[in-house]
Amino acid sequence: MAAASAGSPSGKPEPKDVTQDESKQLERVFNYLCDFAAKNKLFKEREPKLERKSKILAYKKNPEAVKIIDETGRELTPMEIDAELRKIDEECADITQRIEKIEAKEVKKIKQRDLLEALGKLGKKSAKVRTPYRRVHCRPSPVQGGALEPLHCRCRASRLAASPGTPPAHPTAEPSLPWHSNPSP
Repeated sequence: MAAASAGSPSGKPEPKDVTQDESKQLERVFNYLCDFAAKNKLFKEREPKLERKSKILAYKKNPEAVKIIDETGRELTPMEIDAELRKIDEECADITQRIEKIEAKEVKKIKQRDLLEALGKLGKKSAKVRTPYRRVHCRPSPVQGGALEPLHCRCRASRLAASPGTPPAHPTAEPSLPWHSNPSP
């Protein structure tokens, strides 16, 4: 404990270890966010069916207080209600099975679409989640006249250095290469 309070040689305090409870919570959130968009779509599809099922079950407890009607406004008979309840149970079981199949995947990833859906559910609407670009695309490629330019690079530093005569601002660029300049005759 004394080592943690003393801090690291750089003067900053050392990061605390993650407790077992925190680790469980992180794993729970990770599993919740993996394929969140697909699961959320299925949850939204199942929700009206569960509401209808609860209304039918309320009818079964007290038929005089609750009336079950179809899309046309006609009151359903008890046999029709039983058939609809069986149909709803089958559909809900199918949707639940599809959700469980998604959750049972061995390779779990949180995709950009999952984050957008989760933020939307929290009330934080976002048009796009910003993700860092890969630097592997930031390599010089020869073009006509011997000048070198970035190859399909979308990083901010390469876009800033796109004007002629500007040296590369990208950390992986080699400073000795003549970027965006014509070779001298």
